[in-house]
Formats: sequence, C-alpha cells, structure tokens
Amino acid sequence: MIMWSLEPAEEIIKKLYKTNARRSISGTLSYIRRQHRFSIFGDYPILYKILQNLNGINISERQLNYAFNKSQDFRHLSVKEKKEVRQQLFKNLYVAKNKSVDNSRKVENL
Repeated sequence: MIMWSLEPAEEIIKKLYKTNARRSISGTLSYIRRQHRFSIFGDYPILYKILQNLNGINISERQLNYAFNKSQDFRHLSVKEKKEVRQQLFKNLYVAKNKSVDNSRKVENL
C-alpha cells in the first residue's frame, strides 16, 4: 500500500526558507514539482503548503502572480480566474489559521 503525503514537502520548504528566507515562491514550487515523489500532487496543494509555511513573511502580490504564471496547472486560466483562485487560496489559509478562533466565536454567539 502506497500512501501519498505532502508532509515531506513541508520539511523541504522549512529547510529551503531557513537557508534563504527571501527565496521566491515560484522557485520553491518548481523545486518541489521536480521531485518524483510529489508529482502526483497538483500545484494548488503545493502552493498552499508553501504559503502555509511562510508564517510572518510578507508575500507580495507580484511574487504570487509570478508563481501562478509559471505554474503548469494555472497557465491556461484567464487573469480573472487566477485572481479568484488566489483569493480562494488566501481564504483557505485564513480559515485554517483561525479555525479555533472561529469555533470559539460560534460558541460565544449561541
């Protein structure tokens, strides 16, 4: 039985950004995509893991646009569609980071 996971990618991302905190998102994405063990995953989950591990580092819109333009999965999308995917990506990151806060607010509002 083979199990696929992005957990090893998290370790790689942490190592890459520990050695160079100014590393580009697109460079990290292409580095991970070249590795055979992550070829089953699309660019969206890999980008999600990269952004999830960039805690406290400012991400410019220009840098993220460049990563989306270099991505094989997003290259065919229109500008509007890419913008919607970026917004959804950030929304998912925000929800994941604040999940416990949101749950406590729901309990308080009852």
